[in-house]
Amino acid sequence: MVHDYDFILELRRIQNELNRIFEQFLGRAEGAKTFAPGCNIVTCPDTVRVYFDLPGTDLASLRVAMVGDNLIVEGIKKRPDETARLRPIRLEREYGAFFRTVQIPCPVNPHAARGYWQAGLLIVELPRVKERRRRKIEIAIDPPAESKSR
Repeated sequence: MVHDYDFILELRRIQNELNRIFEQFLGRAEGAKTFAPGCNIVTCPDTVRVYFDLPGTDLASLRVAMVGDNLIVEGIKKRPDETARLRPIRLEREYGAFFRTVQIPCPVNPHAARGYWQAGLLIVELPRVKERRRRKIEIAIDPPAESKSR
C-alpha cells in the first residue's frame, strides 16, 4: 500500500531528476530557482537545534538569520571541479544557490543563537525562552470629549 506522503516524495524526486537532466543539457538559466536543503528540528529542554545537510557549501556564502519565528538559511553549494571534467552517469546531489525557511515551533532568543559547522552539517542552536503568559489586560475607554458650541 502506497501512502500519499510516499507518492508526493516520489513525485518530488522525479521533478528534481528532470530538472537536473535539463540543467545538464541546457545549463542553468540566469535567475534559476534555488533548492531547499534538508533539515531536522529537535527540541531539547533548554534549546531548539536545527540541522541542515550542506556538504560542499562555501562557508563564505552562508547566511543565517531569524525573522520573527522563522530561521532563514541561504548560500551557495559549488559543484566539484571533477564533475565538469568527467561525464557523469548520475547526478542526484543538488548544487547552486539554496534557500530554506524553517518555522521554529516555540519561543526562542535569537540574540543568543549560535551556529556550528561539523563535517558538512550546519547546526543552529537557539536557546528557548519561557512561554509568555497570556493574561487579560483591561483597557480603559475614555468618554467622548464634549464639543464646545458657541
